[in-house]
Amino acid sequence: MELTVERVILKAHRVDVLRALARAPGGLAHHPIQYDVVKGSAASTILREFVSLRLVEWREDLYFITPRGKETLAAIERLRSVVGSNGNGGVGGR
Repeated sequence: MELTVERVILKAHRVDVLRALARAPGGLAHHPIQYDVVKGSAASTILREFVSLRLVEWREDLYFITPRGKETLAAIERLRSVVGSNGNGGVGGR
């Protein structure tokens, strides 16, 4: 089995980053995202991915959620409320 970013980084971590940025209208620096939201180097990968998708923008050394990111987060939260979640991004459900 090939290891891909999708297999290594849980979807829940991605959602955690969007949630943290949505709660921080003044933006967040990389350090708190990496150490308080998603532990380790996964934060850098997630942030690069989100910037390329225009869900997050980086300016003045801070990360901000974009309107597109807010829409994505709202859709995820609506889906989660309908389907339910145990917080692991859908991994392990049977």
